[in-house]
Amino acid sequence: MFSVRVLSIPFGFLISPVVAQCVWCPRTGKLFTTRTNNVSKLTAVGSRFDIGEDKCDDPDMVDGGKYVCEKTDCTDYSIQNAQMMYGTVIDVVPFTAGLDGTSHEVLVSREVVPRSFNTICHYVHSKVACHTNENSVHEVTTRVEDGSRRVLHVVCHPLHTGEIYCHVLFPGDMVFSHSEGTKDDGSSVELDGTLNPPPQQWHDARSMPFGKSMRVGHPWPWSMRVGKAYSTLTPDFLKLTTVGNTFEIGVDGNDDPSMFTGSDSAIRQLCETAHWFCETSLSAVIASQGSLLDVAPPTGKLDGTNHTIVSSSLLVEMSHLIICHTIRRVYVCHKPQVSLHKIQTVMHDGTNRTLRTVCHATDEIGSAACHILYPGDTVLQPHAVLV
Repeated sequence: MFSVRVLSIPFGFLISPVVAQCVWCPRTGKLFTTRTNNVSKLTAVGSRFDIGEDKCDDPDMVDGGKYVCEKTDCTDYSIQNAQMMYGTVIDVVPFTAGLDGTSHEVLVSREVVPRSFNTICHYVHSKVACHTNENSVHEVTTRVEDGSRRVLHVVCHPLHTGEIYCHVLFPGDMVFSHSEGTKDDGSSVELDGTLNPPPQQWHDARSMPFGKSMRVGHPWPWSMRVGKAYSTLTPDFLKLTTVGNTFEIGVDGNDDPSMFTGSDSAIRQLCETAHWFCETSLSAVIASQGSLLDVAPPTGKLDGTNHTIVSSSLLVEMSHLIICHTIRRVYVCHKPQVSLHKIQTVMHDGTNRTLRTVCHATDEIGSAACHILYPGDTVLQPHAVLV
């Protein structure tokens, strides 16, 4: 049975044992369409599975999420609060596009979180739903019908019957480790939230100084997925952070993290450019670089949309941080001096989006500028502050 923790810092919400036992999808109020008691079905190379309408693609337009938050005690998505409650982030499910209604063949599979007592937090309509149990997590690379690739994370956990059930996690879901916990019978248990090592470390540039340019021929900050300046780039710090302001997002590659205008070798070249470094897993970035502060939350379609800001808050004051942009399976990281803002917007169709705005200092790029981060981009506090 799931053990659900609701501590004095309100972050998770209470899920009834009956619902939890059924591997319930908090976005739809139904069973996960990928739910299976056959671990190999979702994790073995060569296996095939379908993802139905689990609302993987647009957590800001989830009727089930709205229902959950009307019936339970939901709170805003906050990694800092979650880490105070549940421990260290050991996995964040990578953002990927176009999952609902797709068929998948597993090409590569590896266990990224061995079976251990940990907490899974599902992202639902700008809120989070958390439960604590014994869980293991596998990362699988799949091929869908059109030949494109997806990187998914599969969680497996035991139910009260002793059976192990697995399902595909939502992009943006998080796994937290623990140092202590309680078994279902109330007795104490030693817990292990360690991560398996990443398969490859690309390039470590911790000693590299800050730079003003990415490479010749590209303005900076620029959208690495489409190879041109961010469409939201503006020197006006208020433009993307003030309630009532409007802005447009062009085709920046927000909706598809597999988008990249170059080849795989171009990504490697990018990772070897001065002032940048790359890793193939978030755990590797955290281990070598710093503590996780924030992940730009997953959201629905952004490319080609118009927005009006309805709320805005400063998350991190201007400081030296690490920002990692996701391209395909690679975290492409740099260490700018920036401030980080959370904004909620309403679009022309009346739906809402939760976004992150990053504003660069003047001495970082030659002139101060702000832009919208990609969903799934990560922000970390360096181990040592650079001066």
